[in-house]
Amino acid sequence: MTTFQSNRTNRARSGSMRSKKKADLRSPPADALKRVEAAAVSDLTVARLTLGLFATLAAGITDASRRLFPGYRGGLTACRLFPKTLQRDLWALIDWALVPKQRELFDMMDSAERIEKAVRRLRTNSPLGRQFRRRARRLMNLHPELPKGQWNPCGKDVELMPDAIGQPLNEGIVKLAAAFGSRHMQIVPHRATRVSGFTPGVLTIRLAVDGYTVAAIILAVKAPDDEERSHPRRIEGTLHDFFETGTEGVIWSIASDDRVGYAALETINEGDHLTILDQLGATLWRA
Repeated sequence: MTTFQSNRTNRARSGSMRSKKKADLRSPPADALKRVEAAAVSDLTVARLTLGLFATLAAGITDASRRLFPGYRGGLTACRLFPKTLQRDLWALIDWALVPKQRELFDMMDSAERIEKAVRRLRTNSPLGRQFRRRARRLMNLHPELPKGQWNPCGKDVELMPDAIGQPLNEGIVKLAAAFGSRHMQIVPHRATRVSGFTPGVLTIRLAVDGYTVAAIILAVKAPDDEERSHPRRIEGTLHDFFETGTEGVIWSIASDDRVGYAALETINEGDHLTILDQLGATLWRA
């Protein structure tokens, strides 16, 4: 996924792009952009509306609105929700965006970056943000990070619970994560060692920079080695039509009776042999 950070990096690597831009490219109206940004950096509601509008006008130049406000999708219809004092500025930006081949996007991207930083600052310093951080710290104490010596590189990471990403960590999210039946659950800050390499059977909830928002929920499972792949294995379990966000369709798998959660899933691949039995053990289908 292309993130706003990567866009900023690309601009840094091509520092001469601004000076070489074509004369027919037009930046958004500077005064209008400045007034909208000034309102957004001091009000979370205006910030959400502004980042959503930027993504619409500039064809998704940044996914900041999706990261900061999960589930929100901006659009032109949201313009009526802005303060009346900004309506003229909004239409000036919309008029600029109506000629897509003449848009120069750097100024809007820089504005979106400043708004994103302001949103994080407002959340961190707000009474609600402090309350969320206290709750996250309490949950971290209940589910501490594994000592470094217990990690090993033989695990494979599986991302879980996409709907929880971007949400403040709470007891409900922890309870749902525990239902996957992991051997150990740990809640770690954003600066913790990279997730890959955690011991198989460990479920990790990684927090974002603000200290309380869920950045990732990952279960480490054991990756089969070459020797395991080369020898036939008999797996008994339940046929499962597994799918989730990102799979782009059903992945037929076997939920092994010997394990629980994601660690029990065994994907059916080309070359495997499958036998389906009824409750009495009679063969219903074999291939």
